[in-house]
Amino acid sequence: MVAINVQAVRAPFMIVFFGAAAASIGVLVVAVPDIQNGLPPLHAVGAVLSVLSWISTVAVNVPLNTRLGAASDRASAWDAFDRPWTRANHLRTFLSVAGAVVLLYPWPA
Repeated sequence: MVAINVQAVRAPFMIVFFGAAAASIGVLVVAVPDIQNGLPPLHAVGAVLSVLSWISTVAVNVPLNTRLGAASDRASAWDAFDRPWTRANHLRTFLSVAGAVVLLYPWPA
């Protein structure tokens, strides 16, 4: 897991990671006038779900990854890492998939 965390912090991944969050925020900015004009907020919901997935990653998974990488006794640290990281990973997976489905579904205009 530590090796994966080291490899993840590279330009290609970081561009996609931060780019997806920026794109979702862009969708929100574009969707707000549509909502104000009476269109359903479905794309905004998808964008919010995607941003929440990003926030979950930054707020929970990354600090846990950092703590595991800094631990002197990784075997003991793994016990404290595994359950909360797995729960947070399931949450971000759900948020990411739900956000993508809502954003990509061809909702009628």
